[in-house]
Amino acid sequence: RIDNAEGEWLTQQILLESPFEIEWGPSHLSCSSSEWSIGSGSLSASLSLSPLTSVADLKVEHFPLQILSILKPTFSIEGSVTGRGMIEANHDNIQGALNLVLEQGNILHYGKKQPWRTKGSLQAHVDHGTLQLHTDLHASEDQFLEFSASLPLTYTVYPLQIGIATHDPFSAECVAEGKVQDIFDFINIGTHHITGLLSCRLFLSQTYANPSLQGKVELQNGTY
Repeated sequence: RIDNAEGEWLTQQILLESPFEIEWGPSHLSCSSSEWSIGSGSLSASLSLSPLTSVADLKVEHFPLQILSILKPTFSIEGSVTGRGMIEANHDNIQGALNLVLEQGNILHYGKKQPWRTKGSLQAHVDHGTLQLHTDLHASEDQFLEFSASLPLTYTVYPLQIGIATHDPFSAECVAEGKVQDIFDFINIGTHHITGLLSCRLFLSQTYANPSLQGKVELQNGTY
């Protein structure tokens, strides 16, 4: 049982709001509902894993993205995410859902003066071995990315593991438009510099082990 916990992560205060219990044995792992305040946001989660049924639940409200800056220290990340997700798996089925909203994201590459401002959402639904996924991302200056997919899954109940069925058919579509120079802020290309407006509409199909990619990519006003 954990009654108290507090700390700080990249200037974000973290505080346990209510006690919770963890049980761990040869054939089970459970964590009762725990409530945390993180900066100006909050997180709650619970977990129950066993050979018969595995269930996980997560809820975040105004979760501060600054915490993720440590994963990519060359960027400054600000903003927050709100959402809810759950997954339940047994030997007959796996089902769940995830809904996330990026309320405001500002990503500043060190060395740049203006941040890359973006908003977006992610929706996912799992039922009978199929993941339906849709995400959209809209950035400053009318840049955007929309991605949707239908993916076959494999899973085990205990330990809970989820993966892509590599030999079953799937489909995915990506539509995007953005500045090449903004994309390469995330990729180190040394002293090279590329600019232009990149737009694409791509379709991915067949299987993960033997994929097929079709579509069109256009570059306007490109320079190198």
